[in-house]
Parts: sequence; structure tokens; C-alpha cells
Amino acid sequence: MFQFTSECDYSDNPPYYVSPRGNNWGGSWGLSPEQPFKTIQHAVDQRADCQIIYVMEGFYQNNYYGNSLNHNNKIVNLNDLHNLKILAYGGNTSTPVLEFDGPGGIFGGSASRHISNIEIAGLEIIGPNESITWSKAMENRIVKRTH
Repeated sequence: MFQFTSECDYSDNPPYYVSPRGNNWGGSWGLSPEQPFKTIQHAVDQRADCQIIYVMEGFYQNNYYGNSLNHNNKIVNLNDLHNLKILAYGGNTSTPVLEFDGPGGIFGGSASRHISNIEIAGLEIIGPNESITWSKAMENRIVKRTH
């Protein structure tokens, strides 16, 4: 059984809030549900060690969603990150949805770009897998397309 362990005190940093209706501005933006950041990636880029990011209801899509099936755009990149929680906001009336049409909605972690102590919870993630047939997947794999 895996157990999330961390020496972080997440109460040391104020949480960030994200909403599709927010802004990626400075100042007090991102510090309250009334003035949230617009994108999860922006909140991740601003984070401190031991950070909580609350994702408010709505749809979050990768850059250029719907314009191309052959791209590497993702909703959020977690490479080289540690001690981070991305959680659905407790005041939501519906589940936040991460929708992507590329190779993945959330990227992170490899042999050279480690991640650790990352928690993601309470989000619905929708990808293009329902519209991809086996033959289409194999055809695109051969030519190294990300579809």
C-alpha cells in the first residue's frame, strides 16, 4: 500500500485558487476564490515548496485545443516538481474537468525530470481515447504522431 509522505507543512503557504474565469495577473490574484488564477499551469509556475492549488469548477483545456491532433500541448507540466497538491476546491458544485486532445493532460516525471510527493484529487480527466480506433492509433504510432 502506497502512503503519501512528506515533511512539508502545507499550512506554511497560502493556497492558490484556479478558475477558468480567473486571470494570470500578479498582485493578489490566485490567493482567493474571488480572484483566482486562470490556469493550473500558471499556479504551478508560481508555487512555493509545499503548495496546495485548489481547482474550481469549470473546463480546463490544453493550449490550441481542437486545432490540431498532432501537438505536445498539455494542461499542466509537473516535471521537476516536488511537494505539491492539486485538489478540487471544496466549494465546487460540480467536478472540475481537465479536457485534452493531445498526448496527455498532465505530464510529469521521467528518468531525468523527477517528481515526488505530488497529489492530484477530485478532478475529472477527459482525453481523446474514445475517438481513436485501434487501427488509427497504430497508424499514428508508426509515424510518431501524438494523436
